[in-house]
Amino acid sequence: MSAREIAPDSVFELYDLRVELVAPAGAKLWCGGKVGDWFELRGEMLHLPPGQGFSIYSLAAVLPLLAAKQRATAPGDWMSTDAEVACPDPNCPSRLRITRLGKRRFDHAATTAVPMAPFPDPGVAADRAGADERTDPARAAPAAAVGATAAATDAAAAAADDPPVERPMIPRTTLPHGHDISRLIKGGWHLAGDHGPVDPMQAADDMAAFIDGGVTTFDCADIYTNVEQMIGDFRRAHPDHARRLRVHTKFVPNLSDLATLDATAIEATIDRSLVRLGVERLDLVQFHWWDFAIAGHVDAALHLTRLKAKGKVANVAVTNYDTPHLAELVDAGVPVIAHQLQYSLLDDRPRGPMLDYCRDHDIAFLCYGTVAGGFLSDRWLGRPEPTSLVNRSLIKYRLIIEDFGGWTLFQQLLRTLRGVADRHGCDIATVATRAVLDRPNVAAAIVGATNASHLDAHRRLGGVTLDATDLAAIDAVTSHRQGPHGDPYDLERDRDGRHGRIMKYELQ
Repeated sequence: MSAREIAPDSVFELYDLRVELVAPAGAKLWCGGKVGDWFELRGEMLHLPPGQGFSIYSLAAVLPLLAAKQRATAPGDWMSTDAEVACPDPNCPSRLRITRLGKRRFDHAATTAVPMAPFPDPGVAADRAGADERTDPARAAPAAAVGATAAATDAAAAAADDPPVERPMIPRTTLPHGHDISRLIKGGWHLAGDHGPVDPMQAADDMAAFIDGGVTTFDCADIYTNVEQMIGDFRRAHPDHARRLRVHTKFVPNLSDLATLDATAIEATIDRSLVRLGVERLDLVQFHWWDFAIAGHVDAALHLTRLKAKGKVANVAVTNYDTPHLAELVDAGVPVIAHQLQYSLLDDRPRGPMLDYCRDHDIAFLCYGTVAGGFLSDRWLGRPEPTSLVNRSLIKYRLIIEDFGGWTLFQQLLRTLRGVADRHGCDIATVATRAVLDRPNVAAAIVGATNASHLDAHRRLGGVTLDATDLAAIDAVTSHRQGPHGDPYDLERDRDGRHGRIMKYELQ
C-alpha cells in the first residue's frame, strides 16, 4: 500500500440472534423439539445449550434468513418487523422466533482472507479537485468539507492499525407485540429514598450514561416515591435520549384500597403516571395485587386492557403473581406479555410451575434480584455474616440467603462464582446475572443501580458466555439449596411471615 493510500474503515457490526421454538399452548409438535428450545448465533457460530438438540429441518427453514437478520435494516423493512418462521412440516404448529440481541463489532481482516480494495487518500483527491476547480469552478468543494473528510479518514486509518475488534454490547430482545427492550433494565426502586439520599441532577446524568451505554429500558412504579417524576423530568430535559428510552412502570394499588377499587380510580392512577412521565402512552404497565383473598384482581386487569384499547397503555404485564392467579388473568383475556419476578441463583422459585405456564403462554420473565441486592458480588466474598444491614433491600435478600442454606453455603457459592469470573475476566455479579439471563424464558434482568459506577461491568455482560463446565460448577453448589420453596412471592405475600413483615403495603 503506497503512502498516499489508506485502508477504508474495516469495522462492521452484526446482531447476535436468538432463535426460540414457540407454539400454541398444548399443541402437539412434530419437529422433535419442545417449546423453549433455542440456539444463538454469534458472528458465524451457532451455540446450543448443553444437552439440547435442534431439528435439521427446522434449521433448514430458518438459516437462510439469519444472515439478513444479523444486519441492520430499515424500520419499515419486513426483515425488521417479522420475526417468526413456520415449521417446514405443514402439520406442525410450531414457529421459530428470531430475536435480535446485542451487536458485536468485527474487523474485516479477522473474518476473511480477501483484502479490501485500497482507495485514494482524500489529500490526493483534494489536490485533484483543486486542479479541477481551476478549470471548472462548478466542481469546487467547500474547504471545510474536505478537511472534515480528511479528519474522518485519518481516524479510519488509525483504526485500521488496531488489532481486530469484537466489542460486546448490551444484548437486546423483543417481547410480543414488538416490544423491543435491552436485556439489562435499569431499576428504579433504589431511587425511591429507602437506600439513602438521591441527588436528582446526578440521577439524570446517570440515566443519560445508561442509555448511552445501551441500557435503554428503565423500570419504575407508581409507588416508588418521585421516581416516575424523576424519569419524566429527565425525558423533558433530554429529548434525544428520551427517543431511545422505554419505561416500564407499575400499577400497585394499596392493600386497603383493593376491596373498593373501581375503573375510575384505576384510570386516575394511569393518568397520573402519564403526567409524571410526560408521555401520551405508557410503554408497559406491570400490575400487582397484594391479597388474592380480596376479590377484584381480574376486573382490575381487564380495565387495564380497556385502557390499552384507549391508547393510554401499550402493553400489560404483571409483577409478583402466583401461577393460579396469573392463569385467571390469561383465561379472562388479559394480554399479559411479561411477568416481573424475583429470580437468582439463590432463589429459583420461578423454575417451578410458573416457568411451564409462562413459556406455554408466551409470557416473558423480567427478573429482579439477580444479584440479591448486591450480595452476589465480590464485595461480600470472604466476609463474615453481617449483624446489621443498612437498607431494606439487603434485609430482604439476607432472608433469601438464610432460606437458601445460610451464610456458609452462600460463601461457597461466591467462591465458585469467583472461579467462573476469573475464567471470563469479569466480576461475580456479571456471572450471576448472565446465569439467570441464560435460563429459559428470561427476557431481561433488572439491575438496581443507584449510580453509573458499575456500568462498565454491565456492558461486559454481552461478551460473557457460560459453558457447560461453568454451569456444572454452579449447579454443584446450588443443588444443595434448602429453599426458598413455593411459587414466586408466596412467602412475601404472607403478611405474618418473616418475609411479609418487612413489606410495605400502603405506598400510594
